[in-house]
Amino acid sequence: MKALPTLELLWTVTVILASFAVGLSSVEHLQLFSHGRRERLSAVLASFRFLLVVGIFLYWVGGGSLLTQSIGGAFLGIVFLSYALSILWGGAFHGGSDAMVILTWSALSLGSIFQWHEGALAGLAVQLSASYFVAGVWKWRGSPEWRSGEAFERILGNSRYVSAPHRALMTRVPVSLWRMATRGVILWEVSFPLAWLGPSSTVLYLGAGFLFHLFNAWALGLNRFLWAWFALYPALLFWVGKLHTSG
Repeated sequence: MKALPTLELLWTVTVILASFAVGLSSVEHLQLFSHGRRERLSAVLASFRFLLVVGIFLYWVGGGSLLTQSIGGAFLGIVFLSYALSILWGGAFHGGSDAMVILTWSALSLGSIFQWHEGALAGLAVQLSASYFVAGVWKWRGSPEWRSGEAFERILGNSRYVSAPHRALMTRVPVSLWRMATRGVILWEVSFPLAWLGPSSTVLYLGAGFLFHLFNAWALGLNRFLWAWFALYPALLFWVGKLHTSG
């Protein structure tokens, strides 16, 4: 039997990926510094959050373990600053990716402070699965465009979301393939709980998820969603591996 990745490895990967998601979002806030009072305050809060992320990374590069309880204060600082930014903007500045970042760092903070790393990863794994499943159910039941298979076609043809060069490239793809892809996304999301069946199923579903987010980052500029969701993948890998390991 192949050796499973250790708790420390997957916890560390989760923290590093989540740090990258926060760092990316913070840089975008910093670019707003000269736009107005709220934007300047936003940039200040984001700069402190960015410094915390850099500090965590340097601590890890210097040989520190991200499992230690002492690092939990920095994790909690990221939660408070992210929540403050959310309040400042009257909700998530970057939509669902900001909400996912807050949930992720809340779990990491609790896991670190109370030294319950497995429980924190369990919460993240369930959150990941639920987010995909609920999104798929909504697309099927609440969106006629997704249900008919026209969603990708309409989104990718809209100049508000897609740049002209990307749109020109994607118009070469037959409409029938876009409609198949639209329904394929719904099927993947709704059936995502099947990722818990075993490691092979997990890798298959997470691979599809990564490609989905990668395409959205390339075509629609949704790179924040890529890192916000990708940061939770190690948590699912850990728990599926743990549940399916027999003595």
